[in-house]
Amino acid sequence: SQRKSMKEISKLKGEIISIEVNLRKELFSIKNEYKEAAKKLINLFRELEKQKEEQEIKEKWNAIKEFFLIDFLASFGQLVEISKILFKTDYDKYEINDFIEDELFPFLETINIITRKLNSHQYIDEYKITPIKISEETYFYVVKFIKRNLSFFEFGKKRRLQKLVNEIQTNFQS
Repeated sequence: SQRKSMKEISKLKGEIISIEVNLRKELFSIKNEYKEAAKKLINLFRELEKQKEEQEIKEKWNAIKEFFLIDFLASFGQLVEISKILFKTDYDKYEINDFIEDELFPFLETINIITRKLNSHQYIDEYKITPIKISEETYFYVVKFIKRNLSFFEFGKKRRLQKLVNEIQTNFQS
């Protein structure tokens, strides 16, 4: 009976490892999708900057807005969800800190840059485009994840996070 239990435990450990490997493969795939979405967003901005005609500018601006809201934000949401699952099965404070520094802060910085550019007076005033607005819930899961995983003493990261959130919110008020 004890031998059978040990065999079952060993089998379950093997299944857990297999699931974790599959999740890591999926995470890698999603990271690539997110990186491709980021590249496409950069290219769309480059195309926008080349436009001279008002109608073309409005069309490119709308294309960026739609891609940003539908594809870009969704691809990152998947990345965070898979990562959260992996962190639950294999909690590693250093890996989580790397994720925060390498993925989450850059994501918030990207939201800040994109919303600031899309809502710049150049587009809003000159071309009478309705400013882009996203709710705080769109990126709050990232803020929440960072806050939950920062230690009490990480004041620099807390200030950096608050500064980014404030800047993002300011982009919707200009």
